[in-house]
Amino acid sequence: MARKRKSVDTSTYSGRVAKRLVKLREEAGLSVEDAVSKMASIDYTLSQATWKFWENSRAQMPLNAIPFVCKVLKAKPHDLLPKR
Repeated sequence: MARKRKSVDTSTYSGRVAKRLVKLREEAGLSVEDAVSKMASIDYTLSQATWKFWENSRAQMPLNAIPFVCKVLKAKPHDLLPKR
């Protein structure tokens, strides 16, 4: 039986980034596996677990990953990063 996904705390900045990351990935029609594969194709290697940690706000995305993530998701940094 699959675990129920714990909701992300959107009262924190990192939680809001995580929520936007999930939304942008889903809007791009990508699975986590697809997103990680596309990241590798543009020379940013990470595991599916790391991506999931970003989406669950269990780990913060490094600043140097933002341009790669935006390229894969066809988004702009301001789409990913909330104002507050």
